[in-house]
This record gives sequence, structure tokens and C-alpha cells, in this order.
Amino acid sequence: NHQSLAPSGHFLTNTDTVQMCKLGAAVGTGHGPSATLWQTYPQIEVYGSSTDLWGTTWTAADINNAGFGFGVSADYDNSTISTSYTFFGTSYFVTVWYQIGTGPTSSQSLVATQFGFTVPGTALLNGCAVSFSGISSGAVSLSVQLTQGGTAIGFPKTITSLGSTPATFTAGANNDVWGIGSGLNPSLVNSSTFGVQFTVLSGYGLTSIDDVQITLYSNGLPVATPTGSGTFSATVGFKYVYTYYNALDGNQSTATLPSSSTGVFTNVAYVGVTVLASADSQVTNIKVFRTADGGATYYELPYVFPNTTATIHDSAGDPGSVTFPQLNILSQAPLNYYNNPPPVGLSIPAYHVGLMWGAVNNVVYYSRAVDPSVLGNNVEDFPPNNYFIFPDTVVRLLPTIYGLLVFLVGDIWLIQGTGTSSSPFIPVPFVPIIGL
Repeated sequence: NHQSLAPSGHFLTNTDTVQMCKLGAAVGTGHGPSATLWQTYPQIEVYGSSTDLWGTTWTAADINNAGFGFGVSADYDNSTISTSYTFFGTSYFVTVWYQIGTGPTSSQSLVATQFGFTVPGTALLNGCAVSFSGISSGAVSLSVQLTQGGTAIGFPKTITSLGSTPATFTAGANNDVWGIGSGLNPSLVNSSTFGVQFTVLSGYGLTSIDDVQITLYSNGLPVATPTGSGTFSATVGFKYVYTYYNALDGNQSTATLPSSSTGVFTNVAYVGVTVLASADSQVTNIKVFRTADGGATYYELPYVFPNTTATIHDSAGDPGSVTFPQLNILSQAPLNYYNNPPPVGLSIPAYHVGLMWGAVNNVVYYSRAVDPSVLGNNVEDFPPNNYFIFPDTVVRLLPTIYGLLVFLVGDIWLIQGTGTSSSPFIPVPFVPIIGL
């Protein structure tokens, strides 16, 4: 509040300024002049608002310090006579708006690094699992997340079953890349700063973590070796990849990383290519793919092999050559993680616009679109970039003609579009505050 005194009948031309003080010194941007002239009677003046920081930044310590306050200055001009004026104010009030977070308070993170991995640079990593011994004196929600160079990467896992006696827990699996996709590679895991961090998200209790182990999973990289004596030759060289195949539903895994080139060879009997059997009971066969001599596209060999660890023999001719049988140009290897399996823990499945959808915690995943050029079953294949992250746990997915309704604990969202270049998927808020 501001009050001014002046002789009756004279008016002040107001050029007042109010400025905030931090630690006893003026800071930021001053406010003024006020909207109305200061008069000879008491009047209320208000400067600032609930969103106005006065051109500076503030902390709780700044506000609570004895040097927090404000200063006022005012000039006047009287066009009739020259005289002295006295300005004074009473009942000063400063209102501070602040927000107290309503979400769970997280603990500091416990970070484990220096695992000393020496994975060969040509290896294809298909999964990562973290195991540890944990105990807590109270009910807590524990986040487990991979980290690199002090920064959390990928999607976290949440564990809520820690008890009062030590137990071993595992997050991740042999086919879980933690949302990193191709980023889970030898360069990442071989770094001394690669590791895992543990954070208590909510709850209360003395929580201890011990015996942390990281297990990496990889398909065997094929090794190609020209062998024996015969008529099989290459002027530049071949490279090989292979996949795991389910003859019952036609599904096929993402291909391994390629073998090294065979280089030039002349008059051998065959190229021996090593393959490793899959432990997945759904796999019935292994399919092997090869480039043409000096080429870059991987075509299927004209044979299907059983799901056993072996060295297969290849002497197939290039497309258009005089050697038979030849590579199948109508069947190309699925590369770049395109045929990855669903994420571990995928639940609440829904079928929408020809794709399978599901969720893990607050992340919604969807399968790849039908692509005649890619082998496999599209509704079982989940490329690593096919996901949307939501602000709360997803509890239900409901297909509609308007899009896919995503029910969260506290809100409802809608994923619009059909997934094409002209109609991409776009998640938008649909019904705020109301959830399941």
C-alpha cells in the first residue's frame, strides 16, 4: 500500500518505481509507474503477479533471508508552485507464490559401473538382464535403469517386491534391450562408465542393494570359411547373416550382424557358415542369408536348416549366374532390429489398425506395419522405435474408430492416425483428470 501527502488542490505526476531486493540489494527489473497517480489520500497499489519473477530467479533461501524485501522511489512535478512533498507508505505486504510437488519424492541414485565388459565390436546384442540382491525395511518402489557416463538411458524397470529379508531380483531378459534398440552395442557396454542405477521412487524404508550383475545376450555372429576343393569361387567375397524361424506361424527374428567377408577365393567345395541354435522352443528352423559376390543385399539361401548349432555348407549361385540352385531374390533378411520380439512384460494387448498394441508401465508399444518385402509376422514384431511414453501408468487400451484410447491412472489420452506417412500416429490428451 502506498500513501502520499500533498497540499490540497495540487496533483502529483507519478513516476514511482518499486524494485525487489535479494540479500539486501536491488535485483531484477523494477516495476512502475503505477496505473494511477498517487493522491493525497491513502490508496492501494499492486505491483507484480503470481507469474512475475521480476526479471530474476528466486530460491526458498532467497525468500527466507532477512535481506529479502523491496524498495520504493518516487519523483513528482507540480506545474503551479514549487513546494516540498512528503511520501510515505504503511501496511506493506509481499505475497510469494510457490508450488509444492505432489509426486513421490525420489531418493538419490545408487550407481554401479566398472563391469569390465570386452564384447567384440562385431557382436549383436539382443538383450540385457540386471540381477541384484535387495532388502528394504519398508514398502518401496525401486527403479532400475541402465546408465552411461552418469546419465540414465533407455526405459527403467520398477520393482515393488523388496522385503525384510535379502532376496535376488532380476530386471530385463535375454530379448530385452531396455528401449535402447541398436544403442545396446559393444561400444556402449565396454565403456567403464556403463552400468546400472537404483533409485527409490516412493515409499519409506532403509533399502540396501548388493551383488549387482549384468548379463548380456547375443546371437552368435556367423563365421564364414571357404573350405575344400571344387568349383565354387568369388571375385570379391560373400557375407552372411541368419535368423530364427517359426514354421508354424511364419514369424522370423531380426537377422544377426553380418559375418566378415570371405574375401576372394577360387575353386572351393563350399563356404562353411557357423550358426548357433536358439533356446526358444518356438523356433523350428534357422534361415541363412548371403550377399551376391561383392553385393550388399542379403538373399536367402535355397535351403532351410534345423534349429541346431552347426556349420552349414553353402555353394549356391548368385542370382542370374549359371550355378544352381541360386539365392532367392524374393526373400531378403530382416535387418536393423525390424523383427524384434515384444518387450518383456508387455500386457493389456489390443488390436488396432492392423497392429498389435500393448503396454509396460507408462510406455505403449506397437508392432510393425505389414511390409511384403520383410519376412515374418508383423503383429509379433516390435521395432525398437515403435513406442509412446505417457505421464502415468497405462491401465487399458481401447480401439475406437477415432483412434486408440489410452487409459492412464489419472487421465485418458487418444493415439490418432493410422501409422502411414500421411496419417502418422500422434498421442494427444483426450480427457484430463479422469482415469481408471
